[in-house]
Amino acid sequence: MNETSVHRRGIPWFLALTFLPSWGLWLLAYALGHPLVDPVIQLLTGAFLPAIAACAVRLFVTRQGFADAGLRLRLRASWRWYLAALAVPFVLLAVAIPVGLLSGVASSRPTVRPSRRCCSAR
Repeated sequence: MNETSVHRRGIPWFLALTFLPSWGLWLLAYALGHPLVDPVIQLLTGAFLPAIAACAVRLFVTRQGFADAGLRLRLRASWRWYLAALAVPFVLLAVAIPVGLLSGVASSRPTVRPSRRCCSAR
């Protein structure tokens, strides 16, 4: 088999291993009455499935392994990029929180609203 057919064989497997489990878990969560807009449900049902599917396809379907995947750290040559990747999220957070508080979008006092499901009038 040539290199192109190996790569093409991995694409449908990646899509199947990514979407079918996540959609199945979302349907299960919805059937059990959990809101799909809940970040915890989103995290548990689909956040890591693309990464898991990519690893599974690369190891078991295409049998390419990770030696040529470009995952080796090159700290001496590009340490500035690694530092930026670590610092930028904190800088954005340090800017976003005051902007949110000053604009009124965010509140410094957390509010807890009762769920309609558990506290509705009967």
